[in-house]
Amino acid sequence: MGKRITYIFIVISIILGGIGTVLFETHQFLSIVLIFLGIIGAILSVSTAHSQNKYLSDMLDIQATLFAKSGVGNPYFHLIKRDLDKRGFIKKPAELLLKAYQSNPNDIDILSMYLPALVLRLSFNNFVLHSKIVPNEVLFAKELVKKGKKLSPKSSVFFEAQGILFDVEKKHKQARKEFRRAGQLREDPYWRLLIATSYGMSGDHEKGLNEMEIAIKEGAQHALVDFYLGRALSNVGNYNHAIPLLKKSKNTFMSDIEINSRLADCYYFMGHIGRSGVYEIAIALSLFMFGKIRAAISHLRQAIFNFCISFTCIISKIIWKFSRRNKTIKNFHEKICPPFEPEFTLSCLELNKGHFAQAKVMLTKAINYSPSNWRIWNNLSIALSRLDEKYDALKAVDTAINLNPTNEYLRWNKEQIEKGLIGRIIDEAKFPKGFFDKDRLTRSNS
Repeated sequence: MGKRITYIFIVISIILGGIGTVLFETHQFLSIVLIFLGIIGAILSVSTAHSQNKYLSDMLDIQATLFAKSGVGNPYFHLIKRDLDKRGFIKKPAELLLKAYQSNPNDIDILSMYLPALVLRLSFNNFVLHSKIVPNEVLFAKELVKKGKKLSPKSSVFFEAQGILFDVEKKHKQARKEFRRAGQLREDPYWRLLIATSYGMSGDHEKGLNEMEIAIKEGAQHALVDFYLGRALSNVGNYNHAIPLLKKSKNTFMSDIEINSRLADCYYFMGHIGRSGVYEIAIALSLFMFGKIRAAISHLRQAIFNFCISFTCIISKIIWKFSRRNKTIKNFHEKICPPFEPEFTLSCLELNKGHFAQAKVMLTKAINYSPSNWRIWNNLSIALSRLDEKYDALKAVDTAINLNPTNEYLRWNKEQIEKGLIGRIIDEAKFPKGFFDKDRLTRSNS
C-alpha cells in the first residue's frame, strides 16, 4: 500500500511540475510551487526503484524539456548537485548528465560536467577495458569541446577534455599542450594529474612521477591523488610504496578495475604471484559486471595460471632444501624448475624496463637460493652499476667470472662497468617460453 501511494505521489508531482513550467509566464507564484513539487517528485523517483519504470522516465524527460524551454532550471541538474553534495560523486553520471545536456544543450554548467564524464568514459573504455575507439563518439566529444570553448573560452574544463581526447588518439604531445593551457586557467595543481597520466601513456614514467610530486608540493591531496601517485610509482618499479597508496584509493569513485589491475601488476613483479592472482579474479568479476565476458575469462585464466606458477615455485623452494644435497638430483631439479624462480625471470623483465632497484631486490633473493649461479651474479652487477653502486657491481661481476672464467661476455661486462658504461644482461629465463605473461610489460606502461 505504501509503495502504491509513493508511486501515485511521484506521478502527480511530476505532472504538476510540468504544468508549472507552462504557467510560468502568467502565474509565476503558482508555477514555482508546482515546479517545486515536480522537482521533489523527480528526486524521489530517482531515489527509489520506481525510477527504473519507463513511464516515469519518459515523464521526467518531458518535464526536463519543459523546464529548459521555460528557463527555470533542469531537474537532472538538481539530481546531479544532490549526489555531489550527499556522496561527493555522481551516481550513474553518464546517464544523468546526458539527459541533462539533451534537455538544455546550451547550459554551460551542464556541458562543463557532461563533457569530462564523456571523455573520461572514452579514455576508461580504451585504456582500462581495452575497447576499440568508436569514431562517432570521439567526433561528438570534439564537437562539444569546440562548443564549450566558444561558450566559455576561459574555462579550463574544455582544454582538459581536449587533452584527454588527444591521449585517447595517442597524440600525447598535443594532449600535454592542452593540459598546460588548462593549468594557466586554473588556480589549483590538479591539472598536473592529467599531464602525469599522459606521460605514463607515452612511456615517460619518470616525467609522470615528477609531475605528481610537483602537484603534491603545490597542495594536491585526495584519494584521487593517492591513486595517481600510486600508479606513477608502480610505473617506475617502486611497488612497495605504490601498493599502500593504491589500497587507500579503493572504495572511492575510482575504477576498481584499474586499481586492482595496478595491484595485480605490483604483486606480480614483486614475486607475490599467488596474491596477484587474487586481484586478477577481482578484475574478472568487475569485467563480468561490465559485460566484458571475453576479457573476464582472460583474467580468470591468468589468475589460474598465476596460482599454478606460485604453487610450483613454492614447492620447488621446499624441495630444494633436500635436493641440493645430492649433485645429480640438484642438477635435475635446476633443469626442471629452479629454486631461484620466479625471482630471476622477473628480475630480467625489471632490468629490461629500467627498474634497477627492484631488479636488485629480486636478484638478491635469487642468489639466496642459488649462490653459485653466474648468470644471477652478472645481472646483479648490471643492476648495481646502473644504481651507481660501482664497488658492489665490480664485486658481483668478479664473482660471476670466478664461477664461469671462460665466459667472454663477463669480462667484457667488467670492462664496461669500470668505464661507467652499460654491460650485457644475461636474459635466460629458466621457465618455458610464455610461462610468464610478457603482456604485463605493456599493461604496466600506462
